[in-house]
Amino acid sequence: MQLLKNERIKSYILIVLIILSFIQIGILLSYQSHGLPIGFFASIFRSVGKPDFVSFKNIRDEYFVPFRLAVSDGQSSHWLIDKDDELYKKIWDGTKTYLNTALSGKQPSGGDIWPVEQKWAELVIKKGILVEFRSSIGIGLIKWFLDINAENAGGPYGVHKIMVIPGDGVVERSTYLYITDGQMVYRYIIYNSISELIGDGFDGIINKLKTDKKYELKSYWVMKNIDPANKLPFTYSPEILCVVQRPAYRNYRNISYLVPEKIFSAGSDEVAELVLASEKFSYDGSVDYEDTIIFKNQDNLYRIYKNGLLEYRYISSHERVSEEEIDEAFVQACSFIKRISENFVSGAGIYLSGARMNRTQGTFEFRFDYMVDEIPVVFDYNSGMGGGKSASNAIVIEANGKRVLYCKWMLKEFNQGSKVIKYDARAENVINELLKFSGLSVKDILAAYVVSSDEGTDVGPSWVVEKADGERHIVMLNRE
Repeated sequence: MQLLKNERIKSYILIVLIILSFIQIGILLSYQSHGLPIGFFASIFRSVGKPDFVSFKNIRDEYFVPFRLAVSDGQSSHWLIDKDDELYKKIWDGTKTYLNTALSGKQPSGGDIWPVEQKWAELVIKKGILVEFRSSIGIGLIKWFLDINAENAGGPYGVHKIMVIPGDGVVERSTYLYITDGQMVYRYIIYNSISELIGDGFDGIINKLKTDKKYELKSYWVMKNIDPANKLPFTYSPEILCVVQRPAYRNYRNISYLVPEKIFSAGSDEVAELVLASEKFSYDGSVDYEDTIIFKNQDNLYRIYKNGLLEYRYISSHERVSEEEIDEAFVQACSFIKRISENFVSGAGIYLSGARMNRTQGTFEFRFDYMVDEIPVVFDYNSGMGGGKSASNAIVIEANGKRVLYCKWMLKEFNQGSKVIKYDARAENVINELLKFSGLSVKDILAAYVVSSDEGTDVGPSWVVEKADGERHIVMLNRE
């Protein structure tokens, strides 16, 4: 009996020694990465390849939102709905329900598919709901947002814009849902329409928008209303929102933007804490002759330039991704953004402006941008730092299902002025400017705050004309 007890004690001791040997190996590897063993111990309690936070619901609620959501009365008025309005949640929740039904069910037949140039212009002037994303979002990510597992053979490759036309189906109280991925238009029939989005319910929404004084300043036409016979000497997306009717002057607040003060007012240890969090002990930190802050270990490299540009690169090898990994890659990107934005971004929200698979690199590329009080922020300048790279988006992230592989992020803090200023937003001003060009193809025209330098003060809104070839033309709005 005593012998058995001694053998059991020896077994326990042997198990402890084995565990300690693994810990020692981890500590040695941590030292080889120029860090302290604290980082190794912290990693024990993190799942490999998983972000520090995983809340699918929070990610979906925060990033699966339209760039624009408008309601049309079928005549000429389109009202842009504020995200903080109770109507927005009602309309967007209903549209998501329809989208879920469409993408989970029977695919459209050949008779329900058209080239976008043939069909889209006639839809956007009808009575209904127009939903736009900043660019087409791949169908795999859309189905993850909606928690759909159904196959997609024969359906759209992505979702760029949606048109919901209540009461336009072949069955009483049914709804037509149109989806375009930028190339084709797909039609679905929704048989179980939501009562608030059809018939008297939808008419009530339109009547509210017509009588609410707040929405006088949110009323627009679309380009197709302005040019029904296509006589303008340039091509354009027919759903571009334009100010035509009074009031022609719209309210804006000027903004200021600057490099986050924390980057250079705090010491290197504090910046390491803000950027790297619990992993800071595994990095070497330094500042080069251009005041660029550098954090590096054998796998990762961060550079923070004095103009606020943050560049991150995973410098070890990585596997190529498959298209099915896009949801996991997106969660990795969102986790990275959450950690950095909490400490270095203020006065602006962050929205998803692009998502695609980079087949050359074998990664997913996600683009994000800032929005200040419902007004998008557009980057249009060459910072002269970070290899002289120009900035056209606030954040560009490449990721796979295990980690972020590359990030370029213009860190900015924004402040709004207290004074409301009226600007002349009439569409004729920007259209007259576009008549100077020949062979022009306009993808979008939007009122935005343009970031054209490292720091700016008293910056008012501008018309940003986005051309089909990716170039931009900036037209200043004039004060009243």
